[in-house]
Amino acid sequence: MLGNAALGSGGRPPRSRARITRLRASAAAAVIAIGVAGCGGSSGGGANGSVAHNAASSGVVHLSLWESHEGATNPVAQTEQKVVNMFNSSQSKVQVKILETAASEKALAAAQAGNPPLLAEVKHYDGQFRDAGIVIPLNELMSGSGGFSSSELESFYPAVLSNGRIPQEVVGGKAVAGKQYRFPADVKVEELFYNKEMFKEAGISGCPATWNVLGEDLVKLKKLGVTPMGFKDASAHINSAFISNGGEFYKPGSSHRQTNYDSAAGRATFEQFRGWFSKGLFAFSHGEDMRAAIANKDMAIEDGTSAGWVKVRLAAEEGKVKVGACPYPAGISGHSGNIVQGLGFVVFAKHSAAEQQAAFQFVKFWNEPSTQAVWAKGSGFTPTTKAAVPLIGSAFLKSEAGAGLAVSLQEVGAASTQPRGQSDSFAEVDSGLDSAFYNAVTGKEATGKALSSLDAADAKYLSGQTQI
Repeated sequence: MLGNAALGSGGRPPRSRARITRLRASAAAAVIAIGVAGCGGSSGGGANGSVAHNAASSGVVHLSLWESHEGATNPVAQTEQKVVNMFNSSQSKVQVKILETAASEKALAAAQAGNPPLLAEVKHYDGQFRDAGIVIPLNELMSGSGGFSSSELESFYPAVLSNGRIPQEVVGGKAVAGKQYRFPADVKVEELFYNKEMFKEAGISGCPATWNVLGEDLVKLKKLGVTPMGFKDASAHINSAFISNGGEFYKPGSSHRQTNYDSAAGRATFEQFRGWFSKGLFAFSHGEDMRAAIANKDMAIEDGTSAGWVKVRLAAEEGKVKVGACPYPAGISGHSGNIVQGLGFVVFAKHSAAEQQAAFQFVKFWNEPSTQAVWAKGSGFTPTTKAAVPLIGSAFLKSEAGAGLAVSLQEVGAASTQPRGQSDSFAEVDSGLDSAFYNAVTGKEATGKALSSLDAADAKYLSGQTQI
């Protein structure tokens, strides 16, 4: 049993995000680590798996896709390679090879050194890429002859499309028009995974409809002598609960320069988790630790994302455990809440228009309904478009293997689902939220003080008063 001692990973307090200034320093240092691997220009390739393309002499663009899914047995990495193979077999003018690397940092470092890759998958905090002009807006490629039709764009889930767009808003069920710098690659939303046998033994007949019902279920599960639930100390998960309680990120009339956590929704969210923690009904933890606890039958519920569904199933199979998936419960607002997050494709500047078009050809292929069906079923990630769902098939979604994917589809299309903040300043807001939530829930700080201090600090970041 993990108990309240299992704070963070291995009993440590929750991990805080590195500040943007430290990220810049590490990104610069990464140039050395990768040998300044970048494009190499239109006449050849760079070192260490860099982009190698020579469209002028051969008529073929060869490019490396920089991405971070690694491991020969990792189903996500395996499925991504399968998609690349499908693309390469579909035509002969563009050929893609995967370079497994920490692309968010290393591609930034290579670009800052003047030797950028052509295509990479990067995290949601992409402000440094945009602000420095390192990556290009994709609007012309999206609407050009090799882009998407209006019906194809309509098929994207609004919060998915807006996740890489500036402004980053969904109004009236549609992504607000703007500059699309990052195009969705790995889409994930929050959900809960649970031990089916423990639910049955505790007399729990199904997924909790509300957070209050979840609290009642946790009491029942604790009687089994296990840790009832593990929860991630991460902003996307906290924000999803906050939204379900009617939370709004920004105070009305603040022009997005003031957060609104010090509110009824913020207090309801923080205090509910504080009450659970004080009674030993959940422990802060992280994905790998929670999956191990589920497999060892030490934990009943794991807070995860659609990205973790395949991983928790593999771990559970090793422990001969049957797992199921539940959507995030509804809060006092009467609805659930969720945040769309995940890696996105960026196309780099300092390349020819033909090369950029070639890179976008792969992005377009990635988002084809048939490709997304393969990707979603193999990786567990949520598909980017509604058009992919029929190709996934109702039989798969009703199966044990497809349970997590079925839940994520329910969440990604909900009206309350929002894109995750992506600016440098929002990275600091998220980091502050992690700390405030942890301190309030564990009793290190009063809820009211934690929330008011959070909003005050956020105002300085969002208004530019605090240098990042």
